[in-house]
Amino acid sequence: VGGVLVPEKDELGSSDPAVVERWRRVLFVVVGGRVRLTATVDPELLKCVLNDMVVEAGVKLYLHSWGTRAILAGREVKGVIFESKSGRQAVLGKVVIDGTGDGDIMASAGVEFEDAFEPSMRAANLALVWRFGNVDFNRFCEYKETHRSRYAEQMSALTKLTGGIHVIPIASSRADVVWFNNRIPGLSATNVEHLTEVEVKMRQVMRVTYDFFKKNIPGFEGSFIMDTASQIGTRGGRRMIGAYVYNQDDLRRGVVHEDTIAVLPSTKGAPDSGPPSEQSPRAYIPYRSLLPRSVEGLLVACRAFSSDMITNDAFNWIPHCIAFGEAAGTAAALAVKGGIPPRKVDHRLLQRQLLSQGALLPGVKVA
Repeated sequence: VGGVLVPEKDELGSSDPAVVERWRRVLFVVVGGRVRLTATVDPELLKCVLNDMVVEAGVKLYLHSWGTRAILAGREVKGVIFESKSGRQAVLGKVVIDGTGDGDIMASAGVEFEDAFEPSMRAANLALVWRFGNVDFNRFCEYKETHRSRYAEQMSALTKLTGGIHVIPIASSRADVVWFNNRIPGLSATNVEHLTEVEVKMRQVMRVTYDFFKKNIPGFEGSFIMDTASQIGTRGGRRMIGAYVYNQDDLRRGVVHEDTIAVLPSTKGAPDSGPPSEQSPRAYIPYRSLLPRSVEGLLVACRAFSSDMITNDAFNWIPHCIAFGEAAGTAAALAVKGGIPPRKVDHRLLQRQLLSQGALLPGVKVA
């Protein structure tokens, strides 16, 4: 209870000034003057819910483990080696799904990939977020909205104190908790030394920020450091060069692939409920973008999906990856049931099964 901040169904698409005013301070909710579906969750309660869902589904969990390498028989993935306090173990499977985010398993299987991003892109930045508690968020918002110049000067001063790191206070699922986002460019999500550098540096930045906000920013007088993220925030890493590389030309032309398994709204621009001239571009991701070119027995269901730099930067967010995960899991089940490799799964059967599960594929003609 109380673990999510989300507009009511009858508010979605609304441009009513009163409704817009109620939601305009929550990130991603009001875009183009309309309210759209965006949920801000309590991370601790989300952990509990996700654990319950996995256990109820009968999944055997191996927490405190690190998947290290794919098990190969020729060019076919047969399982995954993982390390833990119990030593080195292996899980074998008829289909393996890489959901690591950075494509760790696919890379170890010899799958081709790219990992370059333009430095200015969101996906090129790392972060370690944190939360402050006992904050009066509404009072803080009123202050920065009525003292814009003063607040801008203060944030400029804070940036100098943090060595050039910009921090961004954002609404959480509670009005007395604020989480701080940040971006650190020029480092790699797959370099352990870089990841270590970010964590150490950002804990220093957090303390500087806390002291500054508590002394200078209304609404933070009685605040305290609540927590830091359980792991580094990585926005982009490896990208598979798969059976099909989804690209910016696909997005620009609105190509609806015959084997589309996920229709993704952009996180940029206006909500899809507006007129066509105001709508964000949709991405129609083909099943082939989850499949390696030559390695068998493997699906990639995370931000490492086969895509170019531009489209990956735009469509590698959590909601997008949830759609990839459902499609890959469903395809794997169909492959096992049919005794065939994932590459041989009929995309029409896959699409029909996804629709029966409640997935949305607007604009896709399903046979």
